[in-house]
Amino acid sequence: MILMLSSLSAALAAPDFDAGSDGSYGPLLVTAGNTLQVTLPPDGVIRATDITVETGGVLRFQTNTNNTPVYLLAQGDIRIDGTLDIAGRPATADVGGFAGPGGWSGGAGAQTGNIDARPKSVNADPELLHLVGGVGGNGDGDAFPNCGGGGGGGALLMASDTRVTIAGAVLAGGGSAQCPDFLNDPGAAGYGGNVRIVAPVVDGSGAIDTLGGDGLVQRAGYLRIDTLLPAAYTGLDFNGGPPGASGRFSSGYTMMGMLPVVPQARILSVAGQTVATESGAVSVTLGSGDPRTQDVVVQVTGLQPSGTVSVRVEQWKSGMSNATATDLMNLDLSTGDTVTIPVTFEPLTATWLTAVVRP
Repeated sequence: MILMLSSLSAALAAPDFDAGSDGSYGPLLVTAGNTLQVTLPPDGVIRATDITVETGGVLRFQTNTNNTPVYLLAQGDIRIDGTLDIAGRPATADVGGFAGPGGWSGGAGAQTGNIDARPKSVNADPELLHLVGGVGGNGDGDAFPNCGGGGGGGALLMASDTRVTIAGAVLAGGGSAQCPDFLNDPGAAGYGGNVRIVAPVVDGSGAIDTLGGDGLVQRAGYLRIDTLLPAAYTGLDFNGGPPGASGRFSSGYTMMGMLPVVPQARILSVAGQTVATESGAVSVTLGSGDPRTQDVVVQVTGLQPSGTVSVRVEQWKSGMSNATATDLMNLDLSTGDTVTIPVTFEPLTATWLTAVVRP
């Protein structure tokens, strides 16, 4: 037993784990009583020396064009005494709630017909190496009142060379629905996001929330903790109880921060027209005589060339503040990295397209 304890102490003291930060962001500090909204870079990665949210401080993020998760990497400690907020936002009657970074916004309530912001399934790998956010709830405008769907919670990785301490709160839950009891739309609440924490020591007595909107446990996201000292995180509150009691928690020793290449989906062409290589959202306007349904070719990169992933195209129309989307299309990576997805447009209406992949 003495040898085992000595070996563990040596492992914790040695700089064996590299979270992947080069410190180029410098220190990320939110002082007590203040709110800081950080604009995410295109890859969503913050490479800090250390990260601190003081008591009463709130840290939020401006979603980037690619709608990536938030990757917080630190050479030193990450300490959350205040609030780190990537939660989905509540819906209103006409507008779906906005998603947290890496999630999907809720469906609109101002359009006739059920606006399905939710894919048929979202599968995250148990270790959350491929981070995904929560999906938005449906919106419905068929009858009074209009009902927007709640936004999905975001996706977050916190990785530190040394320690992650949560004494405050990490909010990654789904947004509440405008009509939570609307009989024709029981899926209006947003789904919770997913959180992964990696460090030699993960501890604290704070709270992590990945519940679905309106407190729905069955729509909660997942928490994954990888650490060398499992006993240290037992004081954390996860969705109202001990982490192990939730059914949405896993832990292990996969001491890896983010993957070397982050999975991404990029639109290669629309209606046979090639899209610029460095594009983010793609702008499309059909003429009055063009067929309403056009093929959109999407390329997936950053995943091993095996297995199946789900791909969809989100469509943001002019004047609308949230997206409608195609159903998921499955892509077998062993046969190629592109998939063709038919998308229906409204003629003479400016539309922006983005593509997302869900491992």
